Parts: sequence; C-alpha cells; structure tokens
Amino acid sequence: MTSIERDSKLINGLQCGLDAFLCNYKTGKATLYLPEGECCDMRGTIAFVMHHFPSAKLIETVSGDKLDTVYRHRETGEWAARRPKS
Repeated sequence: MTSIERDSKLINGLQCGLDAFLCNYKTGKATLYLPEGECCDMRGTIAFVMHHFPSAKLIETVSGDKLDTVYRHRETGEWAARRPKS
C-alpha cells in the first residue's frame, strides 16, 4: 500500500479536503479519506487517482467514517459512480 500526505497542490482538483490516500496495488483499489461532511468532484477525483495510481480499477471516497461514493472503471474505459445505500 502507498499513501500520499496532504498537499494542497496535489488536491486542488478534488475540490475538497483530503486526510489520506491509500492505494492497494494487489486489488487495484484506491481509497480517499476526506474530512467529515466533505465530498469530492468526480472528474477531479478520477484525475487525481489516475495521476498517482494509473492501474486503479475501483475508487472509494470515505467522508469522516462513512463510505461516500464508489467509482468503478468499466471495460468501455468509462468510470461509473454510485452512492452506497443508506
């Protein structure tokens, strides 16, 4: 696993705060941990992750301690977003 410490130059495109960024190279999953109550811009999130972890297939954002959004890379090359059920 790799982590990137908070750096405002790296996270400008996210349009949110970032507490931690974890990459699991074995599973292809990236997880962004955000301050409670914050959510990221979809395009910014995908661009940020692909810059640091181009082999990512799944992105999760966690706001505080709650799963916020899941992005899945489709075989068509597009990303699909879904919100978890409450």
